[in-house]
This record gives sequence, structure tokens and C-alpha cells, in this order.
Amino acid sequence: MRKITGWMIYPRTKCSMTQPAFDWIVSEASAVGIELSVLFLEDITCVVDSERLTVWYEGKRVSVMPDFAMVRGYDFVVMRHLALMGIRMFNPHDAMYNSLDKVLTHQLLCAKSIPTPKTIYNCREYSVLHSEFGNNPFIAKYAKGNRGNEVYMIESEEQFVDVCNMYDEIISQEMITSSYGKDIRVWVVGEKAVDAVMRYNDNSFKSNFSLGGSVKRVEVDALIEKIAVDSAKAVGLDFAGVDLLYSSDGYTVCEVNGNAAFRSLATLQSEITIPRKLFTYIYISITAK
Repeated sequence: MRKITGWMIYPRTKCSMTQPAFDWIVSEASAVGIELSVLFLEDITCVVDSERLTVWYEGKRVSVMPDFAMVRGYDFVVMRHLALMGIRMFNPHDAMYNSLDKVLTHQLLCAKSIPTPKTIYNCREYSVLHSEFGNNPFIAKYAKGNRGNEVYMIESEEQFVDVCNMYDEIISQEMITSSYGKDIRVWVVGEKAVDAVMRYNDNSFKSNFSLGGSVKRVEVDALIEKIAVDSAKAVGLDFAGVDLLYSSDGYTVCEVNGNAAFRSLATLQSEITIPRKLFTYIYISITAK
């Protein structure tokens, strides 16, 4: 088996959450022929001069670059720098931006006729939104937020004004009441939906595992597979966490996450993990050339 090398790059701000998993991630990569190194974004220096691009790590110039890199965050300078040096990125920086900018995500989904909740960008007139959403509660969120921390259910004008005062860019969305407190997270690798869980929370409209939600495995049927894979392709992601809401006629796409975590699925016993499937896909993609 041909060995290839890779970098998994984390922001230090995520260390408290991910540190215990580093050995596991490295081991999963090794099992499919990848020598993986874990690096920290804050220790990477990108150098641009008239002759070439270089990278320094922890104060030393890197002489041997990896076959691929995966940035577990949204540092577009580092992603773009590595890509311009010829390093294969999983995911590409432009696709990561597409997933971070939630307005752009929904525009791309709409262009491919993929169902999404009605979404309104940066309207700060409560009366307009209240009317658009049928005088029902609606969702407001920071346009570039992630992990569910900047998402709010709006039931009054006072609540909406508070959100408007916190963020320079907001989006408002219809509330899918049939999916209150629950959704489906689908992991997509390449052009396959490799696993899925229902996330649910009896005490909040937000079902995120990181915010106290619970999980149980869901069978990936043909409908889930199609909408999840089509969503990842529309945004341009090799690896994605696609969040589906239960709607009256099936599912609608809440979010397409280019930096999807593995923790919720890791709590369920599985012989073949998401990282193993991801690294297998990366290995085949690199060695097939």
C-alpha cells in the first residue's frame, strides 16, 4: 500500500473539545495508509515573495509539504495559500466559504431546486418579517454563525431588536414547526451519504448535540441520500454535515456544514467510523491520479 501524508489543522480554540480525539483521528488515518499530522492554525505562517509561496510552522520553514490538508476551521488565508502551493484541500476554500455564508448556501441550494426554508437576508423591519412568516414565530441567526450558538427563536419585536443589535448581518427564516427540537444530521463523503443521526432536544428548539441534544441513528434511505448528496455538491464540499428538517412533504435543508464534527456519531457504537470513511475517500482521491 502506498503511503501518503496529510495535515489535519485545528484552531487552538477547539483544543478543549478535540484534544482527546487527536490520537483516534491519527489512528483512523493510519489504518488506510495515511500518515497524518495534527497542526494548529496559530502556529502556521504563510510567506509570499516574488519567487514562491512557503509555509513556516512553529518558527521553522517546512521543507516537505503533505499530499493533502484539511482545515477544521475557517481560515481562508491558510486554505488558499496551501491550495496555491499545490496541496489538495478537503474541503476547498471556496466551498468552505459557501458553507459558512448561510445566505450564499441557501442561494446555491435554491439554484439547484433543493428545498430550503424561506430565508430573508438582513431585513430589520419586524413588521415585514412578521407578515412574511404568516404572523408566526420565526428564526433569526447570524449570517456567518456556526454550531447553533447564534440562532434565536423570535416571538416578539423586542427579541428581534436585541438580535439586530448584536450582529451586522442576520438572516431570518420561517420556523418549521414540524421539526421543532429535532433534525437529521447526514454525513456526506464524496457522493455518498455515509451515516445519519436524529438529533433531538426536549427542552429547546435547537437540537445540536453540542448544545445538549441527544442522538439516535437514522437509516439513510433513498430520499435522505439524494437531498444530502445534492446539497453537498451544490455547495462544492467533499465532506459535509447536511442538516435536514422534517417538513410536511419530506425534508428541507437547514444547513450544509463544511466543518462537520464527528462527536455525536462517536457516542454510538460503530465498527466503521466517519473518519475512516473520510480518510478512505481521501486516500483513493489522491492515489487515483
